[in-house]
Amino acid sequence: MVLFFSSKKGQQSNISFYFWKTNFDAGDAVSKTLKENNVKKLYVRYFDVDKEPGQSEAKPVSPIVFNDLIKSYNIIPVIYIKKRVFENTDSNSLPALAKKYSKQLQVVKSECYVTKPAFYTNDKNVEAMKSFLQKNDMTDYEKLCRSLYGKNLNDLYDYQGIRLAYNDKIEQAIPAVEKSGEKGTMEFAGNPFNTRINDCLECDHELYKGTPYTKLILLKKMKEMEANVQTGKDVYSNALLLGNAFYNLSYYGNARDFYLSSIPGSFQSSSNSLDSTFKNFLLSMKVATGYYQKALAATVTKEQKAKCIYMLAKCERNEWYNKNVFNTDDYFYRSKMVDLKAINSFKMLQQYADTKYYQVILKECGYFRQFIKAN
Repeated sequence: MVLFFSSKKGQQSNISFYFWKTNFDAGDAVSKTLKENNVKKLYVRYFDVDKEPGQSEAKPVSPIVFNDLIKSYNIIPVIYIKKRVFENTDSNSLPALAKKYSKQLQVVKSECYVTKPAFYTNDKNVEAMKSFLQKNDMTDYEKLCRSLYGKNLNDLYDYQGIRLAYNDKIEQAIPAVEKSGEKGTMEFAGNPFNTRINDCLECDHELYKGTPYTKLILLKKMKEMEANVQTGKDVYSNALLLGNAFYNLSYYGNARDFYLSSIPGSFQSSSNSLDSTFKNFLLSMKVATGYYQKALAATVTKEQKAKCIYMLAKCERNEWYNKNVFNTDDYFYRSKMVDLKAINSFKMLQQYADTKYYQVILKECGYFRQFIKAN
């Protein structure tokens, strides 16, 4: 174990350690040293690259074995390439050799060492990881990579189902979630098709006493509703309920547990807890807005119109926050209040002041009362 540190005048030293041993075992003495020095970064030798006598191809050898968890540290993987790898090697082939062994810690295998949310933005990467995890004839090095990977095949199928669902590809999302094991049977505390004037996740969960929806049951019901909209069957009701479902699947809704997993993340209390890689699609109101607009186009009564327009106003409000507040990682709660003039649906809603739903909105929605007072 080797100690590194660096500092600037007037600043506290940043101390890191380098582990060279084949077995990572942070015993009491090592753990105490790391804690006392407030160590955050560890340079860990993952394997050597060596070439046996008489062989032309160099290979990873002596991979590290982790006997202790190291998730609390920033791990910098280190590869040691032995001198004889370069012996009798033409200088023109060195760039290709360097590229070959740098790939040992790229793409799929790299993700096994240190997770990077950007890896999951490309479905080809996810498919490659799925293939890797199902590989039967793994080398010792590949077995090491798999053992370090903190996710499993179910996590990957679940993530693919999440992305497909939020992109309104419900039919494709269903088989992915079906392959995610118990994740597909996760139950929601509230009704994903119900909404209220004021968003209140806890209220929805407390009040709902019906049969719980699971991910799979929800998706299959949404697929049925989408088929009804496409064939013109009770378009208003089906489109409105689909709008509610997509609203509730977002960060703002009562069913946002849908996206909680090992990849997008397992926290939901604030948008700060969402990685920027996933934030846009988890906060987006685009799909919900589309279905509320379809419902509005199919309305018959003024009460129906008032309800659709109000839900569109909520989507506009949320998108304002997405654009002006939640797009940064350093905001604090209520750091900015929505510009009510930017909510065009509030202006439309004034045309339905004679409806019962309008009166309920006026009573319960502080945003709308402020709008009316200012106009």
